[in-house]
Parts: sequence; C-alpha cells; structure tokens
Amino acid sequence: MGNSFVSQVHYYEEIDSTNDFAKHLENGSDVLVCTDFQKAGRGRFDRKWESSKGKNLTFTIGKKIQISPAANQHVNFFFSYFLLEAVSDLLVDFGFNDRAIDLSIKWPNDLIFKNQKIAGVLTESLPVSGKYVIGIGLNVNQKEFGTLGNASSLINMTGMEFDITDVLLKIMNKYSLNYNLLADSKYDLIFEKWMGSTKMIGRKCEFAVSDTSTKHGIITNLNPDGSIELLVENDKLKFLAGDISLTSF
Repeated sequence: MGNSFVSQVHYYEEIDSTNDFAKHLENGSDVLVCTDFQKAGRGRFDRKWESSKGKNLTFTIGKKIQISPAANQHVNFFFSYFLLEAVSDLLVDFGFNDRAIDLSIKWPNDLIFKNQKIAGVLTESLPVSGKYVIGIGLNVNQKEFGTLGNASSLINMTGMEFDITDVLLKIMNKYSLNYNLLADSKYDLIFEKWMGSTKMIGRKCEFAVSDTSTKHGIITNLNPDGSIELLVENDKLKFLAGDISLTSF
C-alpha cells in the first residue's frame, strides 16, 4: 500500500470471509485482505452481509494493537470514524459536499447516509495474540438491495460510478495518516471525533436487547466505554450491546 500501515496484501476474487481468513493467517499482523465477493460475509450478531460481486468494497485489516481489553471500543471508534472521514473527503473531492454533510455514524459502527446504511464495521479481537481483525463493507456501485430497504450506496447517493480500488486506497491512506492517534492512546480525541459524527442524541429509536425484547425510547447519551443511554418511559437505561433502529427526531 506504499506505507507501513499494512505490509501484506491478500486479494481473492472470491472468499468465504475476509475476517475469518485474516484471523487464521500465521503472520496476520499489518495485513489487508480484500475480495470481490464474500460467500459467507457477516455483520454484527452473525447477520449475513449481502453484497453484489465486484460492486462493493469488502475487506479486512489485521493489526496487532497495543491496547487494554477494557479499551477495545476505541478500536471501533477509530476505524468507524476514519471510514466516515475518508468517504466524506471522497464525496467532497467530486463536488458532492451536500452528500458529505448528510453522512453520520449510527451506534456502534454503521455509516449511514440520512437513514440508509452504506457501510458497516465488524471488529473482532483475538486476546491471545493481541491481534484485531477489522472487517469493513462499503456499498459503492450496487444500485439494488432487494429486501434491504434501508441500504444505499455511493452510486445511489451521487449518480456516479466510483473506481473501487481508488476508494480502497483513499480509506487505507486515511487510516495510515491517523493511526498514530490509536497507537499513542489518544482515546479522548478519537472518541470526540466519533461522537461528533453520530447525530443520534435526541433521536427516537427502537432498541432490541439480548432477551429479544424491544424497547422504545429516546437516545440521551453515547459514552466513551462504548455504551448507549436511553430514556425509556421514565427510566434511564444503559446498554453495551444491542440492535438499534432510528425512528424520528
């Protein structure tokens, strides 16, 4: 990639999962694994990540990151925020400043355009090796999403087809230029940037928790520990994990 952020690149036309491949590499640090099509790509809660072959970006970064397990959430903050910044810069470069303004992060790690998802980040840690695998899917040139009515893409946002390799290089360069923030434990600054890009405080939402119940409330805060706070009826509740759908302002 022309810098030290990654030293190995593995490309496959088709692969089961870039995250799984990166996890099982013997020398899997500072590695980029990318593919035209994932046969078993997945998102949070093991959901299948659906993507048309050759139309989108599906890749994984494998890195050894010196960070306490208690601070794992800052890996997610870093990679989701600078993905947003890279995509925003790309849109501005092509004159779509108004589209860039409408980009935001939906807790904990989705990139959305207005209320439509255009990207997701899946971060997995391997405590024994100290390695992290960060899987990223970005919808680029796919126009139709079938039953995924809340999905969009760069081409749908702009009417313009993008060079997928150029988009990848833009994202990787953004990570490389800012990686010192994570390496030097600038967690407060990373969280400040991430938090400033969420646009979620005060939004009404539906929140599904592990017991399968769905709560309806208002988002009151997002915290550096990775948690979300909701006002549900008259109760203030805090969650570290769950599935959220934004409903209205």
